[in-house]
Amino acid sequence: MMTFHLGLTLILFLGQSFPFKGTKSYRVPHMFQKLMNRLANRISHAMFREGSTPGRPWFKDIVPGVLICITIALATTFISDHYGGPTLLYALLFGMSLHFLSEEGRCVEGVEFSARVILRFGVALLGVRITIEQVTSLGIGPIVTVVVGVVLTILMGVLLARLLGLHRDMGLLTGGAVAICGASAALALSAVMPRGANSERNTILTVVSVTTLSTVAMVLYPLIAGVLSLTDQQAGVFLGGTIHDVAQVVGAGYMISEEAGDVSTFVKLIRVAMLVPVVMCFILLFRNGEGGAGQS
Repeated sequence: MMTFHLGLTLILFLGQSFPFKGTKSYRVPHMFQKLMNRLANRISHAMFREGSTPGRPWFKDIVPGVLICITIALATTFISDHYGGPTLLYALLFGMSLHFLSEEGRCVEGVEFSARVILRFGVALLGVRITIEQVTSLGIGPIVTVVVGVVLTILMGVLLARLLGLHRDMGLLTGGAVAICGASAALALSAVMPRGANSERNTILTVVSVTTLSTVAMVLYPLIAGVLSLTDQQAGVFLGGTIHDVAQVVGAGYMISEEAGDVSTFVKLIRVAMLVPVVMCFILLFRNGEGGAGQS
């Protein structure tokens, strides 16, 4: 890295030291100097982002936290291979015991980077592993089940809100969050819903509730699948169709088996794909509602 900076500095110095600037017959060095200035600016913006420690590349700030996550991954894999048990459960226990590292200190940025970027990339790779043969072997049943389940869950949210004396918007928000993908769906749906005095409070309550319940479900639902003697395919459909967060679906599915994990990931991705049409339906619903209120 030091050699790279010295080489770049030397090139810039030579480009600025040529006495050809402004001379008509020697425009190439001047153009070269402008080109290298632009290159240096782009490299500086790429390597030193805003908010990082001055004089340090941004990736050096995330290294400690990423190394902690890699250490946990290696430790849990070793324990699972040599002593048995689900790797994801061990990872959950290690993560709970080392949670303090994500709150303050040098590891915060790296842990957040791992949870935000590396985890999503890993889930995407899991989706790539699902072959067309596996999808066709499931048939149309899981897709129909997910679509019908999403619609019925949202309607059930509206019904429960009415029975409990709550506003319809609260039922739509909580029903949509539970039906699709938890906190992400709650934030997306709340963005297209009308703003009220309690909108922010309802959104926060929904996000906290679905995140807590999904974490509990990640641990309990694989046990329920075992008690019910579900096959790997049935367990995958059950977990992918009920747990909210994608990463928690992956964790619960692979606690049972690799096949259950693949099926649960596929079913969950179908639920996530339902977010766009549901958001469009919410936009049309509230637009028509506002239009009817204006005419009345």
